[in-house]
Amino acid sequence: MKKFLVLAALVLTFVLVLGACGNGNGGDGEVAIPADGEAWTGTLNIWSFTDEAERQAIIFQGMHPEVNVEFQMVGMDGGAYEEWVLTALAAGGANVPDVIYLEAGFVRAFVMGHFLDNLNDLLPLAREIEMYQFVIDIGSYEGEVRAFSWQATPGVMYYRRSIAEEVFGTSDPAAIQNYFRDLDTTIESARRIRDVTNGSAFFVGHPGEMNAMFVANREDPWIVNNRLVIDPMMIEQWNFGRILFDEGLQTDVTTWSENWFASMRDEFFDAEGNQRRIFAHFLPTWGLTHVIQSNAPDSSGDWAIIPGPLGYSQGGTWMGIPQASNNPQLAREFIRSTVLNPEFLSNWALGVYDNAYLRAIDPTIPEGVTQGGGDFVSSAVVAGQIADQFYGTPVYHFVGGQNPYTVFAQAAPYIDLRNLQGTDAAIGGPWADARTMYLEGLGTMEESLQFFRDNVQMVVPGLDW
Repeated sequence: MKKFLVLAALVLTFVLVLGACGNGNGGDGEVAIPADGEAWTGTLNIWSFTDEAERQAIIFQGMHPEVNVEFQMVGMDGGAYEEWVLTALAAGGANVPDVIYLEAGFVRAFVMGHFLDNLNDLLPLAREIEMYQFVIDIGSYEGEVRAFSWQATPGVMYYRRSIAEEVFGTSDPAAIQNYFRDLDTTIESARRIRDVTNGSAFFVGHPGEMNAMFVANREDPWIVNNRLVIDPMMIEQWNFGRILFDEGLQTDVTTWSENWFASMRDEFFDAEGNQRRIFAHFLPTWGLTHVIQSNAPDSSGDWAIIPGPLGYSQGGTWMGIPQASNNPQLAREFIRSTVLNPEFLSNWALGVYDNAYLRAIDPTIPEGVTQGGGDFVSSAVVAGQIADQFYGTPVYHFVGGQNPYTVFAQAAPYIDLRNLQGTDAAIGGPWADARTMYLEGLGTMEESLQFFRDNVQMVVPGLDW
């Protein structure tokens, strides 16, 4: 709550400064747009919260050796990154970055505010590579594209093949998807997992792990005409979770907890020493390599992927150009050379940008700095071109001989995130608290919903009640 209020105050400060001073985009600083065949020059200042941006800055430096690329990074703990960026934008002047990276949790706050330059001139390039529409939608507002991303993060359902064989007699993804094709069949199949395994296996660790799935399938956003709206899909989330809790279909293991990770390694036991197995995890594309595979390498071959009951997306990083950038044209070249460049996207996904590649550009880079492959890119054209190259890779064998890129590509076109708003991150906390209150029997549904409304009034002041 404190983090959001600090961020809101900084947003308001910047809006007032912007209104008084104009958009601040007074020119191209040191850079001039080169004629055909000439090199780009000037200084490009990139700010980020992720070291992926540093690797992209190095790659861009290799593409444009005459450009002076300056990179700065601040972590996201306690809202430090957002505060850092907003303070610089409000102050203006030479310290304003040219490119800022924006995480999924706060990208909409920047896109919907008066912070970022209009990038509609780059939209034809995004259409040419068939950037997934939901990626464009997240970075767009009021008819303007204000941020682009090199990655798409469709959410899927990862499941254990061994439990599937035990319960359903098959681990084939096409057959298992039929058992989890919608919410009703998912409940039926969750009961089957409980019954066949005599309560030793659970459908999911905790209903909260599926939150992004319900959020992505609302008819209405949280705020409509300055009023809080609780979409029926969010009530369905609580009803769905109530069944999981009451019927013993979940094991009350929250995402990112020690037991959650232990379950992936088959090392989760109850107080009596009985193993408690979890059948499914709901995670986006990066969850495969960065969560499951890295945490439980010995479980290779016992995983598979299906779209699951509802399409959704989770996570991701966008890049935008502040209106007060000193070098907006050079910043556009950075976006063209990375996010909108099929060669970059292909190389990024296939792991071409390894340590040797990066050190050839900058020999001072430590040997541990590298960019591994597997990231699912935002271009349907590139995803289609490179999908076959994931056959036979370690991640292919990890999911039992299934091509994860093909599954992700099937899920991505059906995701719709137009309902996401800049205040979603602030509202998400009270919603999770109220959901816990209800599911753990600490209040009725109405009491829990009122608890939610009361807390939203505190974190999003100014709504009509």
